[in-house]
Amino acid sequence: MKHECYWDETRGCGRVRFVGEIGEGEVAELMAKIESVFDGGDARLLLVDNRASPMLVSRSVRRAFEEHAAGFRFDRLALVGSTHLNRMVGRIVLGLMGRLSEANFFVTEEEALDWLFADRARARVG
Repeated sequence: MKHECYWDETRGCGRVRFVGEIGEGEVAELMAKIESVFDGGDARLLLVDNRASPMLVSRSVRRAFEEHAAGFRFDRLALVGSTHLNRMVGRIVLGLMGRLSEANFFVTEEEALDWLFADRARARVG
């Protein structure tokens, strides 16, 4: 699989980086890989980077993600580089899951990481 999925030891979060187009058949493999990245971990923080993928995700791929989204567990999900249409669709899927408040969309990776770890930073200060 050309897409990257790994645990970032330095930051303490999972990372997914889409490289090129994602095919419908890759979704199940990618979701399983994400689950394995979080295996045994406490915080399920995930940064998804769409900057190296095409601007539009096909309808069949969106459906495949929707099917797998129901069982996907995360504490916070930060998405970088999505198009307006993909953000709209993502918000609908997250809303149907009741998880919209735990996810957000960003232009830069720095903004995404700041938001992803905001609760941890507040907890350390307080």
